[in-house]
Amino acid sequence: MRTLQSILMMLILGMVFVISVWTQPVLADEHDNQTDDKVWSFEKDEIGSIPKGWKVAETRGNEKTAIWQVISDGAKSQKAVAITETENKGNTYNLLIAEEIHCRDLEVSVMVKAMTGEEDQGGGPIWRAKDANNYYIARWNPLENNFRVYYVKDGSRKQLASAKTNLDPKKWHEIEIEHVGNKIVAKLDDQKVIEVEDSTFTEGGMVGLWTKADAATAFDVFEIETENGDVTISRKDELFEVAFSAMQAKADELGIKGVAMAALLEDTSTLNWKMSAQIMGKVENPHGKKPGWNIIAMVGSKIGETMLTHAPSGHSPRPLMHGEVGFANAENPLNGEGAEFLDLGGAYCVCAFGGGSHQKDYIIACAGTQAMKKAYQQ
Repeated sequence: MRTLQSILMMLILGMVFVISVWTQPVLADEHDNQTDDKVWSFEKDEIGSIPKGWKVAETRGNEKTAIWQVISDGAKSQKAVAITETENKGNTYNLLIAEEIHCRDLEVSVMVKAMTGEEDQGGGPIWRAKDANNYYIARWNPLENNFRVYYVKDGSRKQLASAKTNLDPKKWHEIEIEHVGNKIVAKLDDQKVIEVEDSTFTEGGMVGLWTKADAATAFDVFEIETENGDVTISRKDELFEVAFSAMQAKADELGIKGVAMAALLEDTSTLNWKMSAQIMGKVENPHGKKPGWNIIAMVGSKIGETMLTHAPSGHSPRPLMHGEVGFANAENPLNGEGAEFLDLGGAYCVCAFGGGSHQKDYIIACAGTQAMKKAYQQ
């Protein structure tokens, strides 16, 4: 069993701190006509790997997550991505999510090939996904000879529309979805089969791939296109941007310069925290002739403690671990206040700040977590 010390070391070694000035995100494959495209053919990914930037998830899972891998059997290229092994059944939905993508109105298309499945076969794309329990889905099922559009809300699926099909289950087929506002148009092999309106999810979200139960399915040439610059920045980057903006505003209000950090956890594994940092005016605080403080290290210590304890820094019930600075005072070797943990309702966030007094640092951190919570729940 991993000790807390080993977990902290993996966090420190595995995380990338993005220390940056305030910049706008770069859009993927931007064109002059304000239409933005993103295409995955999986050609650059290694056989047997999970595609870079994609995350395996499931709805109503039973802790037997399906195995998704890049395979050497593409529709229009040499490679595709597929479920190669699954023990799931019933109402478990297998997901592969492109977590770096976030968009609202879009056209999404993907090539689908049903491989195996006694209980279920086929699958299709998901979009406007808030998380693994809330999204739209369009799927083709060769066992039932139908094509359907659903939404999944809080883990429960509701059918919006259905169409009969008669397709060769051994061949590749293309699913195309156009969703603008509340209108959804679905095509199968370039033939429009469904047109329906729904307003369950009106905000942007992630995109991904879906199968049900024991359906082992291959997918290739996954493409999204958005118009008018409504494009693809990662959900976490969007939330970090909101947090840093709020912390910067509060720091300016209090007249404090320093360093801010934010972290987001969208599942239950400690090793899946994602982090970012931003310098807000200064990185060190020299105290006369003393060596002074490295503010980046101080804030990192605060946020590291809070990520493991799920409690504000300076209030930990356990002794500090190696790597946690313990700069409050010698008699009470806890990190000072300045990092706040918050349950977003489906995810968790931590914001931390250093540069002022412990109390003011904590006020600034709380401004960040509250802003992230508001943005996450919209």
